[in-house]
Amino acid sequence: MHITIKEWLAANLKGDRQIWWIVAILTTFSLLIVYSASGANAFKESPEHSLFKHLSHFSLALVFIWLAHKLDYSYYAKLSEIGVFLCIP
Repeated sequence: MHITIKEWLAANLKGDRQIWWIVAILTTFSLLIVYSASGANAFKESPEHSLFKHLSHFSLALVFIWLAHKLDYSYYAKLSEIGVFLCIP
């Protein structure tokens, strides 16, 4: 069975759609900014190298955001108890 991108997004990106749009918009701006700023380092490496490096980091970050989104919130409640004790020292 063939699933469309729209069906996959609807099934896997449940939650607040505005937050997902904000992530997408900020990511687009960050790609533009990195590409623009990488011109200053053009004598070391090509601007495209910095852009693809940023894009690979961003892709990895999106995977982690999606995985964190799929976890049940009660798991974070358990982690917060441990985090409190780690923050004290």
